[in-house]
Amino acid sequence: MKPRWLAIVGRKGGTGKTTLALCLAAHYARAGRRVLLADLDPQGSATLAAGAAPSGADLAAVLSGTAAPQPAAVAEGLALLAGGPELETLDAPRPLRDALAAFDRAAGDVALADMTPTQRRAVKDAAALADLLARLVNAEGKEA
Repeated sequence: MKPRWLAIVGRKGGTGKTTLALCLAAHYARAGRRVLLADLDPQGSATLAAGAAPSGADLAAVLSGTAAPQPAAVAEGLALLAGGPELETLDAPRPLRDALAAFDRAAGDVALADMTPTQRRAVKDAAALADLLARLVNAEGKEA
């Protein structure tokens, strides 16, 4: 079964994208779902919060086309594609949909993409991949 993809996007840092991604990932995992969290932010905050090292090498290799996705188990029901600084230096990463096409569809029920606010192409790719797009806004309804 193909996982349902949720991409969490916003134009600025510090608006709660990573917190929302982690909370949703934990919620779904506790509910018995198999969850994949893709940390697409070079800061690797979701990776650090999940207790992994923010190398980004695995996800950067997937996006550059030199490796297949190999999520690391970080908790029961929760796997992570680690983010990190290597994501910042990718010249022309493959579209997210193409990069994750090799992901074993049986490996998860829900997949969450914690997006970086600085890479517009990655945000567009996530929007094309996602079944649901969460775009954070402030109390006035302006994009956060």
